[in-house]
Amino acid sequence: MGSLVCAILSMLSIENSVSLPFMICFYQWFIFKNERGGDWKRIFPFFLIILVLPLSWGLLNLQYLVGIHRTVDGFAQGMNGYQYALTETKVILTYLKLLILPIHQTLEYDFTLVTSFFDPSVIGSMFCLLLILVIAILIRNRLKLMSLGIFWFFITLMPESSFWPIRDLVFEHRLYLPLLGFSLFLSSGLFYLFAKKESVAIGILFLLVMGYGVLTYQRNHVWLNEFSLWDDAVRQSPASARAYLNRGSAYQAKGDLDHALADYNRVIGLGPIDPVTLSNRGLIFQKKGHLDLALANYNLAIKINPSFAGTYCNRGLLYKDEGKVDLALADFDKAAEMIHHDPSIYLNKGLLNRGKGNFNQAIEDFSRAIELVPYDNNLYELRAETYFLNKQYNQAWGDVGNIKSYRGKVNPLFLKDLEKFSGHG
Repeated sequence: MGSLVCAILSMLSIENSVSLPFMICFYQWFIFKNERGGDWKRIFPFFLIILVLPLSWGLLNLQYLVGIHRTVDGFAQGMNGYQYALTETKVILTYLKLLILPIHQTLEYDFTLVTSFFDPSVIGSMFCLLLILVIAILIRNRLKLMSLGIFWFFITLMPESSFWPIRDLVFEHRLYLPLLGFSLFLSSGLFYLFAKKESVAIGILFLLVMGYGVLTYQRNHVWLNEFSLWDDAVRQSPASARAYLNRGSAYQAKGDLDHALADYNRVIGLGPIDPVTLSNRGLIFQKKGHLDLALANYNLAIKINPSFAGTYCNRGLLYKDEGKVDLALADFDKAAEMIHHDPSIYLNKGLLNRGKGNFNQAIEDFSRAIELVPYDNNLYELRAETYFLNKQYNQAWGDVGNIKSYRGKVNPLFLKDLEKFSGHG
């Protein structure tokens, strides 16, 4: 029962836990086939936990489950299972290289999708992988733990490196679970090799841990911040549009608009025009005062992908700066329809509605923002001021109390006016 509870929790944590019942089944057969061959009834409940994923996704909502294929198509980005599987043969070899010698790592790999079985790189990769599996089968009786480590690696990698197409062909973090199989293979192999000199095996393992530790420490410098991470990704994968996009965002966050703009232009030159890139580039033009160029980028981004809320927010800010209140409100309303958890959208809506004299709507907008960020005294102050303008003095005093309860300071001039018009302090 404890194992089943942990298995269910793993399913709710990460989807590749779907490999767990298959690994248990294989382990039962591989390790205990002679001692406990009839113990399959204990394994069967673990296969039932696979249902946790569709149940948690849809709660038996058939329409939702029918729509899963659309989600899969979205992640696949036009790939099919056949092409993905061919490409993953090369990816798995890359994973093996990283396990043996973790150098030239990167957050972003610019792998190219393979479309033909007769691609020489695919044939070579398949040969290498089949050779490894044949070796695992041949040594299964004499070197059981080494063989188990190999099978563990492949079985736990299957959910993300088989026929189910995922938008990202390769990610290093997919090795977390398969890494245990490699560790089992490596450590047991050393002890098999130096069966009569275990101190030698321990010494080699110690050196390996120290070496991997040094590489990990060095890698931490790359993960120091967002810019260092994506700058390294650009150096390692210069053909990756996403690496340039994210480095451009990091430059933009630092205020280095010229370098950010250069990276966004590079993204556009590398592949299909991306609405996020256009939207970010529009923000840079807006800050530089090139409002026509900014608007052109926003309009093109919306034309390419009318479902990206960020572009509506950015264009709404542009219209707001230009005094085009109705157009700005329309864009923020559109953004609010798409995402309901961004307080800045409701903050801007509230300011625009208050400027138009729509006090009730502005109060509603500020209230929604406060629901999302309940400890922001600035929002309480804005709502208090709007209550005051709407002659709802008691509600304004309520927000003054909220500000004080969060140890904030209320504008003394506002307090003076509130006391004057409400008739009490």
